[in-house]
Amino acid sequence: MFRLLRSLDGQRVQQQPEFRLAAQECELFSRFFRGKIDNFLSGLQYFNDIDRPSDEIRCFTDCIGVFDRTTNTEITAICSATKKTCVLDPLPANQLTDNITSIVPAITRITNASLDEGVMPKSLKHAIVRPLLKKPSLDKDTLSSYRPVSNLTQLSKVIEKVVALRIMTHVFDQQMVECFQSAYRKKHSTETALLYVTSAVKTAMDKNKEPSCFSWISVPPSIRSTITS
Repeated sequence: MFRLLRSLDGQRVQQQPEFRLAAQECELFSRFFRGKIDNFLSGLQYFNDIDRPSDEIRCFTDCIGVFDRTTNTEITAICSATKKTCVLDPLPANQLTDNITSIVPAITRITNASLDEGVMPKSLKHAIVRPLLKKPSLDKDTLSSYRPVSNLTQLSKVIEKVVALRIMTHVFDQQMVECFQSAYRKKHSTETALLYVTSAVKTAMDKNKEPSCFSWISVPPSIRSTITS
């Protein structure tokens, strides 16, 4: 359906390879990925059980009670920036953008209902999961060579984006972000992190001191000696 609609719009149809597996192979992939999730969750439980020093615990009394409701203008901006489409969507992304004026009131009502109740509808939690090869050079017969990629519906992504904006606003307002954090911040990236570390190392070398950007308390002695050398 999406290919036909794109061809009617005069857009170039991109043929994507379809991933076909026998039922037995699909079950093997499912078990493998579920095992990775279980290992990840067990690792989180391990870190939660570790006693942390009291001086590292920061308390914030101003918590998020209710998410602020969204507006048609915000939903329009989010939907207009959406380019990817899921086969579970009733409309492809370009058709949604072209008819956003008529559709945005319904999307806004659904999003506000989700924010008010604090619940993501179960129907929006479904995804098309495909195992994709990490690198072309990897063995295609090895399960660990694949990574699961979930393709979610557009509406679920819109709600997720609205919630993320609310959370990030609260995090920055409460000054909960580390001053040297470069990930998940506007105008920050791995480049800014590398520039800071490089500058700190060069400055420390000029002063014949240890770089202050390293938190040596959390670095194991073996790795610490390697970095120092």
